[in-house]
Amino acid sequence: MQAYHPYQLNFWRYYLIQMRPYLLFVSGAAGLMGMAIGFERYPDVSPLRLLLAFPPFFLAYGFGQALTDCFQTDTDQISAPERPLSKGLLGRKAVMSISLTGLALSAGVLIWLHPLNLLLGLLSVAGLATYTYIKRRFWWGGPPYNAWIVTLLPAMGYCIAAPGIAGLPLPLLAMTFISYANFVLMGYLKDIPADAATGYRTFPVVFGWRATVRTGHLLASGAVGAFVPFLSKAGTAAWATWLLACAFALAGQWHASRVKSEDQAASLFGITCTVRTFLLLQWAAILAFQPGWVLTGILYYSLFEAVLYFRYEHNQV
Repeated sequence: MQAYHPYQLNFWRYYLIQMRPYLLFVSGAAGLMGMAIGFERYPDVSPLRLLLAFPPFFLAYGFGQALTDCFQTDTDQISAPERPLSKGLLGRKAVMSISLTGLALSAGVLIWLHPLNLLLGLLSVAGLATYTYIKRRFWWGGPPYNAWIVTLLPAMGYCIAAPGIAGLPLPLLAMTFISYANFVLMGYLKDIPADAATGYRTFPVVFGWRATVRTGHLLASGAVGAFVPFLSKAGTAAWATWLLACAFALAGQWHASRVKSEDQAASLFGITCTVRTFLLLQWAAILAFQPGWVLTGILYYSLFEAVLYFRYEHNQV
């Protein structure tokens, strides 16, 4: 099959699919959490900075996801054959070039808003480029390695309003790190046969379904627990969002423990619950510092659910 080129409209259609639009909400929420804290601490900063910074954060996950996909086409051809890269609709070099350009432009805006984001942006791009190497070779490496990259986003968001990263609450960074690591870990469940066949030594490949789910229980508990110190600050909206995150975390882990299967479809509900938990925990923190953003939060999460529901690949997350 002939791959489309960037000067063709279909290239951009399939590139958007490769970005996984429903996951753009992940990086958007992580960056927004940092900005919510920063703008609460420094209320005199112009809100225009937030409006300029949000699009790069929102698009960052998609560019990063497409970039990492370029390094793991072997396993994706088995576990995700419907993706445009797997089907040959997109060329690897073109996707890599567009992704790196998108990440560079996004980082450029954030660096213009705060020079410290140069260092944080370089770290994130370096992490994305080396993630597949870590995932393939080290069973302990994939989830935490991916998670530290995402955890840079709240720090970069905080810098949009603040003079530096000093004052950014460490428990909330831990919440972001742990909840995202659980999303990555549980996401590996659907790829066990493909990863084993292509030589990826992921945690589920080495230790199996049951050990992975039990580790997920610990991570889910740690993620929701990391927000507990902020419940005294939280208003009704933040409390309700946190409780909903707890409910999804419990439902997802319970489902995964009941299934005990390497079938892709069987793992999807648990995986989508980890994404929902991540987003809701970010928004619980956002609303604890910016309670006036509640309507924005409702709209944001509703759009996520709509985009997730209408995703191109219903057997993938």
